Amino acid sequence: MASHINEDTANRDSAETADRLSSISRRDAPPAENDLAEHLTRKPPGNIALKTSVIYAVVALLWIFATDFLVETALPEGDTQALLQTSKGFLFVALTALALYAVLRAFQNRELNMAARLRGSVAASRGGLWVWDVENDRIMATPGGDAEVGWAAAGTIRDTQSWRAIVHPDDWASVTEQLQALATPGNDDWQIEQRFRTSDGGWHWFQIKGYVVSRGPDGTVRRMEGTHFSIDGLKRAQMKLARANRALMVLVAAYRAISTGRTQNEVFAELVHALAEDPDYSLVWVGEAVDAGKRIVPVAADGPASAFLDSATITWDDSEHGKGPSGTCIKTGNPAVVEDTREDARANTWRPLLDEFGIRSAVCIPILLDQGPTFVLQLNCAEPDSFAAEEMETYELVGRVLSLALKSFDLNFLFAQSESARQQIAGRLETALHGTIAALIEVVEKRDPYTAGHQQRVAELSVAIGAEMGISGERLEGIYIGASIHDIGKIGVPTEILSKPGRLDDAEIALIRRHAKIGHDIVETIDFGWPVEKIVHQHHERWDGSGYPQGLAGEEIAPEARIVAVADVIESMGTNRPYRPSIPWPRVLEEIRDGSGSRYEPAVVDAALRVLDRDAAKFGLGEAAGAK
Repeated sequence: MASHINEDTANRDSAETADRLSSISRRDAPPAENDLAEHLTRKPPGNIALKTSVIYAVVALLWIFATDFLVETALPEGDTQALLQTSKGFLFVALTALALYAVLRAFQNRELNMAARLRGSVAASRGGLWVWDVENDRIMATPGGDAEVGWAAAGTIRDTQSWRAIVHPDDWASVTEQLQALATPGNDDWQIEQRFRTSDGGWHWFQIKGYVVSRGPDGTVRRMEGTHFSIDGLKRAQMKLARANRALMVLVAAYRAISTGRTQNEVFAELVHALAEDPDYSLVWVGEAVDAGKRIVPVAADGPASAFLDSATITWDDSEHGKGPSGTCIKTGNPAVVEDTREDARANTWRPLLDEFGIRSAVCIPILLDQGPTFVLQLNCAEPDSFAAEEMETYELVGRVLSLALKSFDLNFLFAQSESARQQIAGRLETALHGTIAALIEVVEKRDPYTAGHQQRVAELSVAIGAEMGISGERLEGIYIGASIHDIGKIGVPTEILSKPGRLDDAEIALIRRHAKIGHDIVETIDFGWPVEKIVHQHHERWDGSGYPQGLAGEEIAPEARIVAVADVIESMGTNRPYRPSIPWPRVLEEIRDGSGSRYEPAVVDAALRVLDRDAAKFGLGEAAGAK
């Protein structure tokens, strides 16, 4: 029964049972028949035409000799014998014609049947087939993805010119590169990814795969064949994940810069340098909003396109020079995104410069001080669509974290020798720390509203379990803080996966599992004074070593993380989730008891059961809570 509970909660809460069930189902499933694969991989009979000709000649000779012998033996010479000789010839032709018809009809039916299967397979895959006569520049293609683009793209492609007309301008270079690569004999595989124009003016991703069928005497490609099919959903999911990772890395870099920099300028210099090490960024810079002329003056910059700032005029007034992302940030106090500088009108003023320095997308983050935006952090990429509005919560968090840090640096450290100054600094730093924690909690709850309150409830239950074990004081405060942000890494997991009903597939489980490591990367550079980063990193580790991400066991797991692990499982199972109702309370208790000594530390389980026996309703758990 306990294993059944794990199955229901594993998808989001631990995922280990889902992994086990997935591997078992794959191992026990009987091998499926694959007629198509057998047909395509079957070795063809050697020289069937020669064999057929030899068999026909032997049969014909035997027929001639046998019938001639019978006629000459049975009948005297004369008209009757001559007529019979002629008749047996006609009879032979008729019999062989019938035999050939039967054989050819069988072959035809077999090939027609296989062709129908192939057409059905192609249609089911929503892909198409193509043949490219490279030598004469002629292309033939079957429909595939017409429903996605909204018009018959395959029917429009007749040659390279008509093909290029419907492909995104940025994607045509891949065709030239592939053809150059195919010029090497033996390199016969072809694969590219391109965006085709849709009927509504958008773009849809396709993958085109094929191989070289024939080459000329000099090795040049003459003919190619292959398939094409839509990968738009997969491609956009990959891009979305890449954008989420990029936003997270900006957040991590901000924390690291704050932890190593001693002054405001050191923080900015360290931040832009660390981010510019990523080759995806062409320019990273921090600008200060200056009242005189309402200009934005760079104070730190790095990246191959840094010279752009020497030529560009950037302001935060109402002129054309103030309509860019940095000017918009200063005026609105909110992050601003330009997904493609060639299509966004806000970039028109700097278009020639942007093209010259290879800048295609940008995000700008305001750094707010008490009197309003004073600084902006802007990141520029050479590829379009590197940033998106869906990551605004993360970029807002970056701005808030930097703002809190700058407020802490905005003290006169020359007077730090006095007790009052030291107390003031300590108070400001504590305020900044609590503000950072609040910001981390808020960004998770904004991104995943279905689990709103989950971290808070886990924190309260963890503290109660810790107190039951005799823990007190600041150590309890550290448990509370770590538990209250233990799922911060979920800002790196797509929302649709977090709230997806039903079982997750292997790829989705792998994405879910990333959240513990992502969370650790975010908080490891923050000096909390408690092992908060270990709680975030290890709350899915298990006493017997069956957890993740490191597979730690026993005393290798931080004591605080062992407590949060049990509280997290109890809260997750005992409350409603977007993909299932709460688990019946007796099963929740059974899971905890059965896991004592294996998945969970026995001392933690004993303390948790005492707390639940006494105060389950206080935490919104138990029979009464489950009946609601």
